[in-house]
Amino acid sequence: MKYRFLKLSIFSFTTYFLAVPVNADLVELNPNYNNVSEDRIEQLTSTLAQGSYAESDDIDIPALSTTYSFKPQTFYYIYCRKKEFDNTKICYLKADDIYVFLINGRYSVDVGSNHYPRSKAGLRIDNSPAVYGYEGEFSKPLSIIEKLKKGKFAYTRYQEWPYLSDIDKKTDLKDFTKQFNEMLKQYKNL
Repeated sequence: MKYRFLKLSIFSFTTYFLAVPVNADLVELNPNYNNVSEDRIEQLTSTLAQGSYAESDDIDIPALSTTYSFKPQTFYYIYCRKKEFDNTKICYLKADDIYVFLINGRYSVDVGSNHYPRSKAGLRIDNSPAVYGYEGEFSKPLSIIEKLKKGKFAYTRYQEWPYLSDIDKKTDLKDFTKQFNEMLKQYKNL
């Protein structure tokens, strides 16, 4: 069935382009046009062959150079709520692709979302060795949180469904401690 669709789509594609009319007049020079002289065409051809062309009316405009300078800024998002059904207290802090969860007093650190099944994810803070987990979840979350608080940058790698290619990100941890403390404050107020 897959090949039948492929054959049909190639056939449709080919017949479409065979049926499209082509205007050949656009390609030919109109010999009846009075303003074009053969001398001018020869002159243009020879000057272009030499590699440069300039009319006397042309003005030399210097090339403009534009430099964009910006510092990457991490977007932080904090979400907290208490589930009425079972009184579960949930908070999480999102810093780019890094998630720190606090659920009923237990921490979890995740990287990315919508992971490729059974894929490996990595997190490296500054120049320390990378830690790895499956589908974005890591063991020893308290140790990772302490490193995130002290670090300057975090580097993440994970694979998102349905693609099997790595997604690499760099996160500035400048305000991580402040935002983490804000999450703890909101958690206590639930």
